[in-house]
Amino acid sequence: MVLQDLQLVGRGAEADLYLGWFAGIRAVFKWRRPKAYRHPVLDSRIRAARTLREARIMVDARLAGVNAPAVLLVDPDEALLVIEYVEGRLLRDEIGVEPSEESMRKMRIFGRMVAKLHAAGIVHGDLTTSNVIDAGPRLVLIDFGLAYKSERLEDRGVDVHVLLRALESTHPSLAGKLYLEFLEGYAEEAGPQEAGRVSDKVREIRMRGRYIEERRMRGG
Repeated sequence: MVLQDLQLVGRGAEADLYLGWFAGIRAVFKWRRPKAYRHPVLDSRIRAARTLREARIMVDARLAGVNAPAVLLVDPDEALLVIEYVEGRLLRDEIGVEPSEESMRKMRIFGRMVAKLHAAGIVHGDLTTSNVIDAGPRLVLIDFGLAYKSERLEDRGVDVHVLLRALESTHPSLAGKLYLEFLEGYAEEAGPQEAGRVSDKVREIRMRGRYIEERRMRGG
């Protein structure tokens, strides 16, 4: 595998991201690095399985009507995934620090996207405004490295809870409004009843977290 001619643009906990060209298409090359602490055979199997899973989920997400980068190449033996490069700005940066009608509209679109994803039995695993690209007329959901298949309400609730926590971190003054707009979009796609079930589960998860934190602080 030749990656030296590509531009390294990111390094995560388990994978490196490179920018280059594939068959005339601007592309991102995601390579899962070997882990020295694992047995080489086991490591190879894990990296191959995770690469295949990510590619399949991205394809399934697109089939469900969710804007996600197109998969161009999957090489499980090399733990390499090549996807189209999406030009645009992160939704996190588009929202900024001031409320606007446009940022609220984009959060509703984001909500509809996630509702479609969940309806297809896909949990993203890392829902943040940093994993959405504003590509002009469309929003594109990226980074499916932690995504998995699940029909459980608990998992959908955790997914949305991750988003709420991220909003409180990256957009603290707007988090409440942005979250409500997200839920409005989710309800437009999934229906008010399903959106209510997910919202209730998020509240339950938050209460659990607070209870655990209070017990930890009391030394219980």
